[in-house]
Amino acid sequence: MKLLKLIFAAVFILTVFYSNDASAQSVIVRDNVFTFYFPHPNRDSLPTAIESVSSKSVVTPAGNVVNTATFQLPEGNFLIPGKGEKSIIAVNLDVDGVTLRDARVEIKKSGTFKVILRMNGSGTASPLGW
Repeated sequence: MKLLKLIFAAVFILTVFYSNDASAQSVIVRDNVFTFYFPHPNRDSLPTAIESVSSKSVVTPAGNVVNTATFQLPEGNFLIPGKGEKSIIAVNLDVDGVTLRDARVEIKKSGTFKVILRMNGSGTASPLGW
């Protein structure tokens, strides 16, 4: 009987210590580096690449993934809207053969823009703005 109680206590204690491995919380990863490539108006030039200023990736227990990245365009870039104008672009991201899209990315007059890409647990991409 003492052996049975000892085994029960050991199993109980081990489950308490290892319970943090299986959780129902979202996993958040900050400061990944996403690179944004955009074509130059001169078609013969190579695409320009800029890295994200900040980013966040959230993976839920169900497998849903949300990637958010903020970019800053260089000063004088042709994508920055002028006075009275509005710049809205569409962005694609290829991840292991799956194309994620954010169909409505607004570029602010300061040259910053935020891209939000979503994918659910079954692998279906759900673009923001559609």
